[in-house]
Amino acid sequence: VTAPTPRGAPHPPAPLSPVPLAMGEGEGEAGQEKVLTFIEERVVSLLKVKPDAFRKLAGQDEEKRPLMDFITNEYCPVVFFTMGAKDLSCFNGGKDGSPGLAAAKKKVAYFRKRSAVKVAGDNVHSDVLWGDMSPSPLTHIFHAGQDVFTPVITNPRNQEFMSDIISSQVSESMHKTVSQIYVALGQSMGKTLLAVPPSEMLRSDGSAGKDKDRVHVLETSVVTWTVQIKNVLKTNPETALSGPENPGPLVGIAFWEDKANNLTSIREQLSSDRIKKVLRVLDLTKSPYYSAFMALIREVDLACAEARDNVKYLSTLKPHFEKLNSLDDFSQMPSLFHPIMHLLLLVWKNSKYYNTPAALAVLMRELCNDIIMKAHEFINPSELLNEEAAEAHEKLVTALKVCGFFKKVYFDYKLRATKECPNNPWKIQNSALFVRLDAFNERMMDVLDLTRTVMQFEKLDRVEIGGNKGAHLTMCVAQIYQDFEQLFTGFKEVGYDVLDIDITRFEPDYFAFRNRIQELEARLTNVLDDGFNDCGSIFDAFKLTDSFGDLLERDFIQADLELRHIALIKAYGADLQEVRTLFLSERYRSNEGKFYERDGAPLYVNMPPVAGSLFWVRGLIDRIEEPMSHLTKVMQVCADFDETRDVVALHEDVLSQLKEFEASMYEDWAVSVDEVSHDKLKMPLLQRDRDTAELAVNFDPALVRLLREVKYLHMLGRKAPAIAETLFEKHEVFRVQIGKLNHVTHMYNHMVRTMFEVEKPLLKAQMKQIDRLVEKGLRELSWSASGINDFIDQAMALVTEAHSTLGEMKANMAGGEKLLDEWAAQPLMRRKEGKTYSPVAFVEEHEQYLEGRYKNITESAKQIHKLLANSNVVLKVSKGAPAWRAYVEFINDIVLAGLSRTVVNSLQYLLKQIDPAVAKARDGPNADLTPMLEVELLLVGSEVKFSPMLGISGTREGLLDRVHALIADFYECVRLVARLERQDGDFLKEIEENEDVRFAVHRIITECEANEEECNAFCKPFYEHKHLWAKEIDTQLAKFVAECRLAPDGGAPGGQVAVRGGAAAAGDDDGASVAPSGPADVLSELDLAKFDQRIALYKAEQAEVEQLPTGATSRFVRINSKPIKHAIAVWASKWVYAYTHFLESRITASLDDLMAFVHKVQQGLNTEFDPEDTEQLITAMTYIRDVRRRAEGIDHMWEPLKGKVTLLKKYGIVVPEATMELIESAPQKWENAKKATVNAREALGPLQALQAEKIKEEVEDFGERVEAFVQAFHEEAPFKFDTNTERTYRLLDEWHVKLREMEDEAALMAESEELFEVHVHTFKEMHDCRTELGLLKRAWDMASLVLEIFNDWRNSLWSSVDVDEMIEETKRLLREVKSLPKAIKQWPVFIGLQAAVQDMMVSLPLIQDLRDESMRDRHWKQLASITGKDIPLPFPADFALRHLLALQLHKFVDDVGEVV
Repeated sequence: VTAPTPRGAPHPPAPLSPVPLAMGEGEGEAGQEKVLTFIEERVVSLLKVKPDAFRKLAGQDEEKRPLMDFITNEYCPVVFFTMGAKDLSCFNGGKDGSPGLAAAKKKVAYFRKRSAVKVAGDNVHSDVLWGDMSPSPLTHIFHAGQDVFTPVITNPRNQEFMSDIISSQVSESMHKTVSQIYVALGQSMGKTLLAVPPSEMLRSDGSAGKDKDRVHVLETSVVTWTVQIKNVLKTNPETALSGPENPGPLVGIAFWEDKANNLTSIREQLSSDRIKKVLRVLDLTKSPYYSAFMALIREVDLACAEARDNVKYLSTLKPHFEKLNSLDDFSQMPSLFHPIMHLLLLVWKNSKYYNTPAALAVLMRELCNDIIMKAHEFINPSELLNEEAAEAHEKLVTALKVCGFFKKVYFDYKLRATKECPNNPWKIQNSALFVRLDAFNERMMDVLDLTRTVMQFEKLDRVEIGGNKGAHLTMCVAQIYQDFEQLFTGFKEVGYDVLDIDITRFEPDYFAFRNRIQELEARLTNVLDDGFNDCGSIFDAFKLTDSFGDLLERDFIQADLELRHIALIKAYGADLQEVRTLFLSERYRSNEGKFYERDGAPLYVNMPPVAGSLFWVRGLIDRIEEPMSHLTKVMQVCADFDETRDVVALHEDVLSQLKEFEASMYEDWAVSVDEVSHDKLKMPLLQRDRDTAELAVNFDPALVRLLREVKYLHMLGRKAPAIAETLFEKHEVFRVQIGKLNHVTHMYNHMVRTMFEVEKPLLKAQMKQIDRLVEKGLRELSWSASGINDFIDQAMALVTEAHSTLGEMKANMAGGEKLLDEWAAQPLMRRKEGKTYSPVAFVEEHEQYLEGRYKNITESAKQIHKLLANSNVVLKVSKGAPAWRAYVEFINDIVLAGLSRTVVNSLQYLLKQIDPAVAKARDGPNADLTPMLEVELLLVGSEVKFSPMLGISGTREGLLDRVHALIADFYECVRLVARLERQDGDFLKEIEENEDVRFAVHRIITECEANEEECNAFCKPFYEHKHLWAKEIDTQLAKFVAECRLAPDGGAPGGQVAVRGGAAAAGDDDGASVAPSGPADVLSELDLAKFDQRIALYKAEQAEVEQLPTGATSRFVRINSKPIKHAIAVWASKWVYAYTHFLESRITASLDDLMAFVHKVQQGLNTEFDPEDTEQLITAMTYIRDVRRRAEGIDHMWEPLKGKVTLLKKYGIVVPEATMELIESAPQKWENAKKATVNAREALGPLQALQAEKIKEEVEDFGERVEAFVQAFHEEAPFKFDTNTERTYRLLDEWHVKLREMEDEAALMAESEELFEVHVHTFKEMHDCRTELGLLKRAWDMASLVLEIFNDWRNSLWSSVDVDEMIEETKRLLREVKSLPKAIKQWPVFIGLQAAVQDMMVSLPLIQDLRDESMRDRHWKQLASITGKDIPLPFPADFALRHLLALQLHKFVDDVGEVV
């Protein structure tokens, strides 16, 4: 219905400036102005906005787009306008991307087309409907039904013409309708609201029939509640999965949160008093629904507990699900699968309810939905067929891998659940979990095949055919390709998502695309043409349907006018009924809960009872009279209708009741006026409260009401009784007097309430003077007396002076407190938000900031002293007065408290910077958790150190030093404030003893110590690689090479290769011996597997070093570990280089050595030999021997050599090409050298035999000399014990030289034997002599040590002998002597050494007994007699231990013991 312009609308504004809109042909600026003016007038009128708001909207391109669409687009049927927080906005029902009606908070104006046309100036009035609507229609309907229609319909007076059955059914239907609206309202808010029956249904009127009806209504409500509650209980997360939305796990969690909230709301409603009353009635009436409903309540409790438990455990998964849902990089999604599954397993193990297969299946299916959604977004099906086929192919492959990895992670955790939860494993069929994911994978596989097909057909674009018909055939192929492109373009425009597995049309469309390319090519143009035509006819059909709907709507507008009249009359009748209901319900008692609730009619704000009631009644009369004047003609037209007659009668009845009430209200009030005005004027001016001593103006409220009633009656145009009018003539005098007295009492009461005990003695005299004057107003003066104004002036002067003095004192105190608050508001340190400092930079910035703060505190402290001095001046009191001194001490305590807050707040701020937990607790999720300081982790020498140090350092530059310095800076501010009660001194001692300060300092230091522990723990992974820099590379490499060398026969690893013979084996000076003596001689014997393992080990350690963290955050410290990580990485590279370079260099050295050896052998053996030249013969035999020695090693070195090359290549080290060529040619050169030695050996055979005979004779002679040498060694060597160690060591050296000469000669002999292939003699006797000489040297070393220690003891003076230490040392020497090798123990030197130690072991305890203080000269004489030796008595000054040892006490043990 086209709404009329509301009454009181503003004057239509001037037309807008023309806005460029797309009008129909023939439309000009005038047509545009008409459309915009039409819309503007109605928007301004309906929404009560200024015309400028609409003009601003129309002047913004983006904001006016919905309006332009409505005007220019015939298919845009509606536009809405609403006033936002600041500006006017418009939208097209939410389809334009705007929130729509759901977001509207205020009244909405709408404009709707009757038919699909463009809006122009000539059709805007006829084709556009307009009106306004509430932003929440459901709430409006509910309140209208409950507060308007229900009272009207259930009113007994409106049911007089109905039978009891009909009236009961009508009332029940109305209550049921309102209840259904209430339930629907709850559903719109996402809640389950239980509609409670009317309160009258809970009261019995004694009628059995009606009681039965009431019980029936209550049972009906219970049944409705049961259905509602069971619907909530039946809800489960699996229901959403059966719909088309395909929810994710966040929806599942939201389901449990909503269900928990919904069930909690239901429980609260069930616990309400009204529902309890309903259940009590059903219980008393033995209703069969009672027990069932109580059981249902218990089910609600159980379901609520389950929902809350599920919410608690699922909340741990929510951050991961949110991260998965908002993840932008699809390739990073697999990193979330393990944490999600791990938490899911923990929930399964710990939750009471969420550990069932059904729950797991739902969550897994929802998780699959999210993965499908993210894969869908990643692939972007809308662009999939439009982008390059290769790119689409790559995306699909990536998505398939991610989906497959998710299933793998699930199966891994399923196996883990079987092991960890044997009693409750994940027994769920895979088909129940991955049905949609598998279908999505299958669809992706189909699309993947499609991309491959496209990639194949795109090749036709480059085909050219030659020959006579080439041009024609090429044209045909080109046509085929063109047709294919058209076909594929059509497929891309199928209009649905090719990855939507719910769309089954993909399969037939795809196979039709593949199998009918030629057929579709012929039909495509026809189909496109026909389709365009068809689209046109369908579009016309759509417009026709829309037009038909508009025709129906015009038919409705042209409906019978009588129906509209009846509707208006009924609406007015409903309003009359509402007025009567309102009058009857509130004329004696206004509605409960209203701000003007009282006994009597409702009042307008600030109006007195009688005038307000009269005004209220007059408002009701105007409310029913004004519409009646407009409905007079309508009533005449519809006078014959029953509805009209009922409304007329109702109007007369309501009007008469209102006027009767108005008259009675005024008459009752007029009777009481005389009594009030006579008695209340005799009351005193003031009254005092006995408890608080505060004053109050004693002008009775009844007088105030009387004056106000008269005032408002005048405003209503009515006269009051004469006595009331007389009193009202003085209302201005009363107003001024009451105002002044109120001001006086307010100042007085303010002083009484705010004055501290310490301030009362300072204002005692002024307060006494005021109280004497006040007594006059309390006892003598009344409102009808004279002299009131003089009293008020005197009281005003005294109270104002005292109040001003106290106010200035309070202001000075407040000024000081404000300064103290300013100190405490800003901590004594500052840190830029989100910035991490180096300790040095922080100290520099802190010192600059602190300098300004100290200056401010110093100046503020001086200001506090000035304020205190000002208070003293105002009070005019001596500074030595006790009252003033007490006040100063009071202010002193305030200053101390302010300083305490300043220090504590600064400490708390520091604590917040160094403890993230404190920052989170104070600032919540917006807390700045950036670490305050940064330190570097360095490798200094062989130690891992922080720079600067974490604790206390000698240079006071450690972090803990910095923290202590900050705390000291906080304390320093206390020294800047002088005490108030004396000239010198500060508050430092009190601050240091403050418990809050001490506790904060303790927490800060504890936090710093904990931080130090965490930082040290961070260093542990770096210490694990300590061996890289702690061990010497060359030493470890040499040791490893020794361990990796194999025996010459390929046996177990050994040390250095033994070479028979002595120094002569190294060759003569002419270099005849070419056997290598360096590491290259065993290169071919290295265990390459161990080298491979060792290099791989260091490579792996390199990788581990790369994984070391480059930094970390420990509480308030950010650790920069890049320097140490780089240093360790360099060390790891050095180790890898050392081993690989060793192999590389040894390959080159081995080949160089071999080639030099081959060259020397071939050169030496290719010369002619002189049979008479023995030296030449020896040289040739040396070459032959060297080849023989190295033959086996060199013959087997080629494969190991190649293995080393392969090993080096494995680790990226390329052997030079020249070296590789040498490896290939060296075997042949070596074979040539061996052949040369064979030929030389055959030529030198006779000379070799002759020389061998000579060597045998020399060996026999040498053997005889060896026998003689051994015999002389056993006879002349120092095998006997002797105290002259110098002579003994001289003999040992002589025999060592002799033995070395014999060994050298034996080595030369063995060298000659080996050279000429004669049996090599080892001369075992000489080896035994060498062994015995070594043991003899060891025995004499021990004897020399013992004798030297004993000689030192012998020279010790008797007065300084420490016998206990000597005994312990002797025991140690005896143990070492006994630990000598067994072969020595039969030699005389060992026997003599052992006897000397044992004698000393026996003598020392006796000497210890002789040092007893009870020893006298007689005892020493007796001892001299026993031993037969002289003892000088008394002891001379040089008496030493040797004098007692000379007594040979070990021979007289028992006798000495008796003497002692």
